[in-house]
Amino acid sequence: ADAVGGGVSKEKVAYEPRGVDVHAIFGKAVLSHDEIDRIGSNAKSVLEMNESDSSCVSITLSHAYGIGTAVGSTLMSGGTVVLPAVGGIRGCGVPEQRAEVTLDVLSSEGCSVLFADSHTLKALPEPGNKDVTKFRTGVVKIASGTDFLEGVTSAASKGEEFELAFAGKQLWAYGKKK
Repeated sequence: ADAVGGGVSKEKVAYEPRGVDVHAIFGKAVLSHDEIDRIGSNAKSVLEMNESDSSCVSITLSHAYGIGTAVGSTLMSGGTVVLPAVGGIRGCGVPEQRAEVTLDVLSSEGCSVLFADSHTLKALPEPGNKDVTKFRTGVVKIASGTDFLEGVTSAASKGEEFELAFAGKQLWAYGKKK
């Protein structure tokens, strides 16, 4: 069988794009360059990103949210992508460990934008004596999908509800509109 990407054979892919540049395949979901452009452009617009932004991307690049929304929007805006060094983490890792490293990066790199998942945000401590004065906005993935969820200000994880906020700033919820 011909390889489509990541060692996945064409027979195992439910949808075979024709005339589309494929970036990645996640299970049965195909992430095309056009889709990266769409979700990245949308995030750049919603977050009002520009070349002065530095984005802390504390989520895996192995999903559309990481590579398309976070990295795509930052590069399209001319900003800087900062990937926290989380050596030894495989897959999504431990939220508490990611949160600790994320806070360090937000402070040390002067990041203005945060892309995180709900598990990391829930574990993210308040800044305390860390300087996060350049931080201005962020997005939290709370469910599958690629929509900014206006009006959603909290999420639940393991039965506990928590606010989608950090350092006194309300963060955007990201998922699928109902």
